[in-house]
Amino acid sequence: MLIRKILFLLLFLVGFARADVVKPALVEISIFENKTVEIEIDLSLEAAMTGIGTQYKNTTDAPTSAQYDELRALEPTMLRERFKDFESQFLNSLKFAVNGQTQTLILTNAKLDIVGYKKRPRKTILTYQVQLSEWPKTLAWRYGKVYGDSALRYQVYKKDEYNWSQWQWLRSGNPSGVIDINHPEPLSAVQRFYQFTSIGFDHVIPLGWDHILFIIGMALSS
Repeated sequence: MLIRKILFLLLFLVGFARADVVKPALVEISIFENKTVEIEIDLSLEAAMTGIGTQYKNTTDAPTSAQYDELRALEPTMLRERFKDFESQFLNSLKFAVNGQTQTLILTNAKLDIVGYKKRPRKTILTYQVQLSEWPKTLAWRYGKVYGDSALRYQVYKKDEYNWSQWQWLRSGNPSGVIDINHPEPLSAVQRFYQFTSIGFDHVIPLGWDHILFIIGMALSS
């Protein structure tokens, strides 16, 4: 009976530890043969709209947590409507350049998950497009500094081929720098080790107590 109570408490704490964690945005840039560029941004839209970046380990630590909770409770269609008023501010925090020229991003799709469990971040994918007049040789990307960390990768799309670049981890809104898509600079083994060790450390301490508690709970249950 005691073990069962401890297990229940740990599982409760797992859910609590996972609540409202601010995760980095994932940005994927695809270049198509017709000179169309598609940018998918996988993010917590509510966190972005309330200025809560990855510098906060939990949304409840932010001064705008009440506004975040309000947005988190909205149905997808309502949140999409609210985003329309915020989008210009969001776009002003981004910069996408091709061949040294800043591009205007056009929203073509917004996929928002259902409300679900309100204490968990909701997944949103925003898809933007750019129609180029010439084939891209270089790219440059910057995600809003207010949103904190993000990760970036790109591909020259070819059907049935995997052409994704390595993920580039961008800390605290740092820009990607100029990316030569014809001659990408590969990360060295040391750079890759440092990058993913740093990411792993952040994910487990202090963001990953849910994993630790889950393992403890599984051990006790057995």
